[in-house]
Amino acid sequence: MSEQQKKIYVGNGKIVRRKNDGAIMFRKVGLNLSRIAEADVEAFIKTLQSGKQILNIVINDLQEPDQYGNDVSITVDTWKPTGEGQPQQQGYQRRGSLNAKPDGRIQEQVGAPQDDDLPF
Repeated sequence: MSEQQKKIYVGNGKIVRRKNDGAIMFRKVGLNLSRIAEADVEAFIKTLQSGKQILNIVINDLQEPDQYGNDVSITVDTWKPTGEGQPQQQGYQRRGSLNAKPDGRIQEQVGAPQDDDLPF
């Protein structure tokens, strides 16, 4: 296993809950652009075929709020594959692909298995 990268914190936020039942509605977060500019994140920026550059982030729910009431932290995704034959990063794996539309919208395309003999 590769050496664990130090976490690069680039923001924080709060979980917003519904008033009537406390269910999570969304997370309101802020990215610290100055911290991103100061941090050495170039190694984690991915360039797409279109030339656009992407910096993946991880949004973590904290067990306890910090001194300012923030219960969400944001870090740069520093995971990198260690080589061929290594298992992929654990967690959610998408089945299908995302295609960007000319107007910036993203459409998911999920293919059905070819050997599927279901009537519907």
